[in-house]
Amino acid sequence: MPTQEITNYINEARKSGLSDQEIRENLLRTGWPENEVSGAFEIPATPTPPNDQATEGKTLVSILAYIGIFVLIPYFSGDAKKDEFIKFHTQQGIVLFIIEVGLFIISAIIPIIGIFSIFFAFGLLILSILGIVNVAKGQKKDLPLVGRYGKKIRI
Repeated sequence: MPTQEITNYINEARKSGLSDQEIRENLLRTGWPENEVSGAFEIPATPTPPNDQATEGKTLVSILAYIGIFVLIPYFSGDAKKDEFIKFHTQQGIVLFIIEVGLFIISAIIPIIGIFSIFFAFGLLILSILGIVNVAKGQKKDLPLVGRYGKKIRI
């Protein structure tokens, strides 16, 4: 059974781009026994989730789509045209933003509705949070009630 130290070294060396052969030679050169080194390579490598800068950038831009007027950033930057994931969440965010603006205008015109608009605003906040959670999970999932309208928005 290989030690945790060897296993950790192998995982870190793989992340840095070394081949298994180079890792094996380094371990043997530093005095690790052949049977422990061989045993460590029989254990499957621990998968690392893709977390490169491109994925992080895509996630950040998609999250912006659910934060009110910030939906305009992915829309006008052209990111929504280049990437289907960003496009999907931008479409969903535009629907929420249109509803938010409409709610604001109606509340300004008819003050009595302003009293009830807080409940609608809370519902929109919940939908925005659901959208952000979907982005964080890497899912393209329609929001309840309003998600189907996002597909009708052309980007």
